[in-house]
Amino acid sequence: MLLLPNQPFYGGTMKSNKFLTTLLFVTLLLSGFAFAQDATVPVFNPAIAVDGLFDAAWAEIEGYEIKNVWDAAGLVESEDDCSGEWKAFHDADNFYIIIKVKDDVLNDDSDGVDEHDDSFDVVFDTDNGDEGALTDPNPEMDDFMLTLEYSSTGVAGIAGAKWSFATLDVTGIKARCTDTEDGYIMEASIPLINLDLVGDETIGFGVRINDDDDGDTRDGQVTWFINDDSGHGWNNMTDLADVELTADEKLNIPDIMVPEVAPVIDGVIDDIWKVVPANAVAKVALGPELIDDEFDYGPTWKALHDDTYFYVLMEQTDDILMEDSEGVDHNDEFMDVVFDTDNGDEGPLTDPNPDTDDYMLKFEYSSTGDAGFNPYTWSFASLDITGVLAKCAETDAGYLIEVAIPLENLDLVGDELIGFGLRVGDDDDGGERDTQASWWITPDDTWNSMADLADVQLVADIVSLPGGTSVEEEAVAVVSDYQLSQNYPNPFNPTTTIEYALPSASSVRLVVYDLVGREVATLFNGQQSAGTHSVIFDASLLSSGIYFYRLEAGAHVVTKKLAFMK
Repeated sequence: MLLLPNQPFYGGTMKSNKFLTTLLFVTLLLSGFAFAQDATVPVFNPAIAVDGLFDAAWAEIEGYEIKNVWDAAGLVESEDDCSGEWKAFHDADNFYIIIKVKDDVLNDDSDGVDEHDDSFDVVFDTDNGDEGALTDPNPEMDDFMLTLEYSSTGVAGIAGAKWSFATLDVTGIKARCTDTEDGYIMEASIPLINLDLVGDETIGFGVRINDDDDGDTRDGQVTWFINDDSGHGWNNMTDLADVELTADEKLNIPDIMVPEVAPVIDGVIDDIWKVVPANAVAKVALGPELIDDEFDYGPTWKALHDDTYFYVLMEQTDDILMEDSEGVDHNDEFMDVVFDTDNGDEGPLTDPNPDTDDYMLKFEYSSTGDAGFNPYTWSFASLDITGVLAKCAETDAGYLIEVAIPLENLDLVGDELIGFGLRVGDDDDGGERDTQASWWITPDDTWNSMADLADVQLVADIVSLPGGTSVEEEAVAVVSDYQLSQNYPNPFNPTTTIEYALPSASSVRLVVYDLVGREVATLFNGQQSAGTHSVIFDASLLSSGIYFYRLEAGAHVVTKKLAFMK
């Protein structure tokens, strides 16, 4: 399917827009410009937690701009009023999409879920076979539209039935949204089975953003995929782009970083946890048919380390909490963490002679707030649980378990590559567990094979508290002049390190600017001692391109260039 390059002539008339677009099209055609806006959707393993946040892992996925204005009333005034970018990936079970929307006025006043509030529509022609307009009331059974509506509550509205489209089963769809400084983010996962997809095919696909600034009906609309003067071409499958769900795999494996301030193990989510990306425990190995909806089961995990502990925070969405089993086992609400500390095993564990560096520790929810825990020794080495800290707490959505495991118990020093896995179980009716899912592996009988664990790196990078930037101060050396080093790596994605040196204590300001001189990040602003300092710059929320970083120290100013490439 071929798309023309619609240009965003904001606030103009449709007649003038059409003339200018046609003129641009002819000009580009004569110059040999290619118009295809087709896209690829890679495999991402494991999945990202659907929480409405633009996690750093999304920076690994190519993005596509949404700014083709089809707005006969001329009410879309600028890109800041209505525009966006979408990214997507898939795994064996779901199609994931995130859209960053620029919108200066957010509205969610309509009853129900429709296109008359701030929302976006995703359109699928799953067999990519339609050549004409959709028909009503007899649509093709593989043509679907999903509407996801912004909500200030953070839980997006979902609707899957539209005239001229087949009715989309919304069971299992999860959607979350968050406000941003210039609009909102919408993130969603859609089961492939609902779309009649298997995950390795080319589909017809399109996205549009609906904007409402004053209540009542929709004011404007921008799209990625259509070229139709009437504004109704969205329901013509011929106008969709060819999007390939590829088998190309990108690994989403987090580095385990060092907290600026260690979390207190008390069952309360400290501020430091709020800046650590969540990882979805989404590979269901047991009882998928028993998961009623996203509020019944939906665990995520985060981890940190320092010189003393390996920290884990697991949050579980669970509408029924059970703790009827005796002792700590796998039949109530539980979490297992698995370590292959030398990351050297290539096959299944053996019993009764396990490798001495393979450990499993299981934790169980308790309404007392003290999580039960003990080592699991079948095919694992016996883990010393001296000094292990574990707390749990009920939350509005379910419960959490927060733990700290001494590094010396795991034979770790805090700067190595390890094999790591995590799984979470659920029991809703007493007796044996009903459901179980893993972060990294799916089959229920492979959790005990070290070859199936993820390679996870414990790094020395520092995670700073919200609102700050991680800054490391090295031992004071003899520095004779102000120095600003080239960032490394460069180009980078999404983080890079910037080092600078001060010959004396100075008031320091380190800022990043874009090509037109707009300040996009303040990395440090305050007093610093003499010596060498370093800052980790995270550009996850920025667009790819060239930026400048500028050091102002006393009367000295130095500027260098860096390249961010997603």
